[in-house]
Amino acid sequence: MLLTATGALVLVTAIVLFFRSSFALLLFVLVSIPFSATAVFNLQSEDGASISATLVLVIMYIFRRTLTTLLEGRIRLVGRTPLALLAVFIGALGLSLATPLLSPGITFTGVDPKGALEATFTLYFSVEHLKNLAYFLVWGLFILFATSDVTTLDRLKVVLRVLLYTGVFVSLWGWMQVILSILGMPYPFYIFNNSTNGFLQGYKQVIEELNISRMSSVSAEPSVFAAYILVLLSLLLGFLLVGVPVLDIHRDRWLALFFALTAMASTAATAYTGLLLLIFFIVVSLPYVRAKTLALFALILAALLLTSTVLAVLYWSVPLVQQVVDSVIFSRKDSFSFSQRFLSIIYALQNFADFPVLGMGINSVTVYSLPFWLLANTGVLGFFTFYMFYSSLFRAPLALLRNPGMPNWLRGLALGNLFALSLLLFITALTGFPYVFGYFWLPIFLAISQEHFLTKSKKTLGSVLAG
Repeated sequence: MLLTATGALVLVTAIVLFFRSSFALLLFVLVSIPFSATAVFNLQSEDGASISATLVLVIMYIFRRTLTTLLEGRIRLVGRTPLALLAVFIGALGLSLATPLLSPGITFTGVDPKGALEATFTLYFSVEHLKNLAYFLVWGLFILFATSDVTTLDRLKVVLRVLLYTGVFVSLWGWMQVILSILGMPYPFYIFNNSTNGFLQGYKQVIEELNISRMSSVSAEPSVFAAYILVLLSLLLGFLLVGVPVLDIHRDRWLALFFALTAMASTAATAYTGLLLLIFFIVVSLPYVRAKTLALFALILAALLLTSTVLAVLYWSVPLVQQVVDSVIFSRKDSFSFSQRFLSIIYALQNFADFPVLGMGINSVTVYSLPFWLLANTGVLGFFTFYMFYSSLFRAPLALLRNPGMPNWLRGLALGNLFALSLLLFITALTGFPYVFGYFWLPIFLAISQEHFLTKSKKTLGSVLAG
């Protein structure tokens, strides 16, 4: 096990924050979320496994909060219903392991994550099953503790500002990656893309027609980076629609445009799908916002329409642009990636038919669609418990949004959170279950945090509670 240079800095900073306060350490965890390609430790194994900075920080945060809970002799729970449903879902994941434990040696067909469209596997219980279950346990405990650390409006505001500033940094880093590639200069991957895991080295991907790097920034790959930026953009759009600032209303507008352009520059299909969904969410929300905001977004939609027209003209008049766009977007339906994703769903249904109740065990079957991943790996039990949990996340944001007595800042967060939760619901149905990445858990953390404010009056929202 090799400690990386960046990992050493992360550990030193985390130890200092560990002894300072749990909230400071929580903010550091949130900063680390997009850095999925940053390893603290690289394991000297054949598959190049590594331990990410986010995972290390989350475990340290859980450890600190556990010590605090033991010393105080009590634990404060925020959002008891969604937390209970999350625990039930994690329990269903654990029960799914009964299949490889009780029925070892079963052969099944699926796609090989390493590349083959069809491969035959033999089902055995392994350490990988426990490792994947551990991811859910770790993130579940993180949600449990983190939601009780953000129980004032002031702290929520700090969290949102930290998230946006982090988004600005990683976006600028991504643009630097592309510019260096255009200039033919080496990219300093050893700083934030230091994982030896081949699946996390997205900075090596290139647009072949232009021979320049695809934008992955500090993340595992372009699609993961794009998903993170889209989550931030979703949150920011909620504030803009309600008409309240996070940083400053003018900076927020420019930042939203910057995030949208960054997502597009990632050349990930996830980005284009997500942006279309966000435009749809905006159009649906416009009749319910203030007239001033309505005029603003009418201008934004007009600008998007003009941009789309210009891009269409470039596509039909410039052969190189047409070639790049066809390669990145339109040819995906004929690509190996599309075939692999489609076949993974077919195989998932076949495997679900064999084990419909508990599934074949968490992540036994590779499936690039969340609902079918749940059916194949966790059966109807995991499928229904997950969507019961996920649907409960909409309760607090919807209640805050419908309550005119709530501060507009909270209502802006609620609307943005609804956008982010809905966005991930659609994106994961097309790409898979990204439970190892923090961007998936970020809107969940924020949604459950808002449960605390449902019973608070407007006058008491700013009061400082022990955290």
